[in-house]
Amino acid sequence: MEKFKKQIFELRNYSDIQKICQYAHTSSKFLIIAGETGSGKTEGLVSYSQKNGENIKYVRLRKSMSTSHFFTEISNAYNYGGCTRRSFYHFMNWIKAYIEESNEKHLLIVDEGGMFNNEQLGLFHELRDLTENNLGIILAGPKYFVEKLKNWNSLQKNGVPEFYRRINRIIPLNDLTKEEIIGVCNAYGVKSKDINNRFLGIKNIGDLTNSIENYLYLKENSAT
Repeated sequence: MEKFKKQIFELRNYSDIQKICQYAHTSSKFLIIAGETGSGKTEGLVSYSQKNGENIKYVRLRKSMSTSHFFTEISNAYNYGGCTRRSFYHFMNWIKAYIEESNEKHLLIVDEGGMFNNEQLGLFHELRDLTENNLGIILAGPKYFVEKLKNWNSLQKNGVPEFYRRINRIIPLNDLTKEEIIGVCNAYGVKSKDINNRFLGIKNIGDLTNSIENYLYLKENSAT
């Protein structure tokens, strides 16, 4: 069997992410996109950042990142990495001046926001305050991150209420529709009877493509 080639499908979530990013970019809004692993967040966000010019920066959090590592990633995205002064304070002042002097609209996309802890969010709200006129922000994470954030806010966790008040909107992504499942299956050559038996009810594109790949592999091997 030839190597399975995963495709990017312009499904409802993909289309919604493009619109959300454009809105945050042109209107300098701070938005959270909430969707489970496999819902297409990363594909949609990366696609928007790659297609829309130098003023869009994409940063993906990792579990091993400290607060310092995270801001280093952002500073590198803005070519601040060669500067000798690396403190949060100097970076915040620098990016404020950079955004203001460019006199253009910018967008910062931060993926895997579920990795944040409450103290890191406090620093994030400072970045928002300093750049809110010309920098839109997208923070994407799983739905449990949003629930955790709401809980932290109700408990008045340090830094969280200030951060939470600056969010303009939290936007959930959707489960796959029946029509989307059928369309993706058809794109991979899966027959209608097998779609009904195996794939209807799958909720996200990541699980669907993985299931299709396994199905095609087993079908190929059973035939031989």
